[in-house]
Amino acid sequence: MGDVVNIRDVSRDVFSATLGSVCCCYTGQPLDTIKVRMQTNPHLYTGVIPTFSKTVGEEGVAALWKGAVPTAVGMALENAVAFGVNEALKRAFPDDPAAKNADERPDLLKPFLMVRTVHELYEINVCIHTGSKPPIMTKDMFLQKRSNHQL
Repeated sequence: MGDVVNIRDVSRDVFSATLGSVCCCYTGQPLDTIKVRMQTNPHLYTGVIPTFSKTVGEEGVAALWKGAVPTAVGMALENAVAFGVNEALKRAFPDDPAAKNADERPDLLKPFLMVRTVHELYEINVCIHTGSKPPIMTKDMFLQKRSNHQL
């Protein structure tokens, strides 16, 4: 069990996930800002290029990264947990080196179960901290929301 929680490995996993998340956020944020503006004000923002031009012209280039800090923090926390747990599981349950054979098909069940476990733990954690139940909508709930114009 000592190999699983080795501080150097865990630190590397968390740092890598955090750095990757921040880079991903700041790379994609300008397109997300344009997309959100087009979705919220379709009469004002009619296309990607006009939205980009109008945003940069009226608010400056920095406006394309509005909202990036909370997004980056959220992504960093989520991915640090997901990557940290996934890598710890891989260290806890390594592949059997004796079973390695070029003709043998890879075991696809173990990676699937590891990813699924991490995802479920994250969803449970989110539900506990937000005080919400998992988002399950029945057909009756959908029809009622649609009739009340909430969708």
